[in-house]
Amino acid sequence: MITSNAQPLELFRQLELLSQGNAVLGEELLFVESWRGFTFSVDELNLAVPFIGQYEIFSCGVCNPLPMVTPWVRGMTNIRGEIYTVIDFAHFIGRRPIKATTGANLLVLSEGRLKSALLLENKISLRSFDHDIPRGDVNDIEPRLRPYLNSFLIEGLQRWCVIDMRVLINSETFANIGR
Repeated sequence: MITSNAQPLELFRQLELLSQGNAVLGEELLFVESWRGFTFSVDELNLAVPFIGQYEIFSCGVCNPLPMVTPWVRGMTNIRGEIYTVIDFAHFIGRRPIKATTGANLLVLSEGRLKSALLLENKISLRSFDHDIPRGDVNDIEPRLRPYLNSFLIEGLQRWCVIDMRVLINSETFANIGR
């Protein structure tokens, strides 16, 4: 929220934070009244990625296989002249691998040690979440996904696993693609 009696520089800082949708304070997310993010699903899991960092969405084009990589690495692709490692996110978290890249989407990650894009079979949507959605216990989530979760939200009959992308892209498991 913007403080009405703030000094000009503080007012600009508050406006900057609001324009980003979310802001990072230490390790916690600051939710103003609501927060926005990308949503997608892997099997029956509903997943959300807050708009923190820079992400882009592309249709998956040609994905060239790589030798001697972990099974969840689908290959490499060229996006605007840059080479990205394509990670089958469903397979990475222990689910069935995506069968075909045709019609799949890429969530391009601009940060981390590995220039990568998450291959997602289902449609990626935009969504706003209220800050007061009840939270569940992340220990109820499967172990392969749990280390990358920021929170687990319960909204009526829907459950949302909120992924902390910074933790994911900086993890040893994610960055170590070789066998």
